[in-house]
Amino acid sequence: MKFFVLAVQGASEAQRNAITQYLRDNGYGFWHWLADFWIVQTTTPDLQAPAFRDVIKQFLPGLVFNVFAIRPINNDWAGFGDHRSVEWLKENWKDS
Repeated sequence: MKFFVLAVQGASEAQRNAITQYLRDNGYGFWHWLADFWIVQTTTPDLQAPAFRDVIKQFLPGLVFNVFAIRPINNDWAGFGDHRSVEWLKENWKDS
């Protein structure tokens, strides 16, 4: 598994929905409980942040955003809010 964080500044609801639908349609796992923030899981080990950025660019013309490749550390995260938001993290956020 490989993980990316996608952080966007000022996306519209339509842009956020388009990104989420793209991720669903292309078999990515993802966590998206904050408006302009996604944790994305892929089984494509050779996918790199610049290539993922280039795909996402089509949904965010003119907006500022960043893509970070990250390596999860099991149980080294914390959050506050809706308990349903942590179910995906508990299942997927593990050392890889």
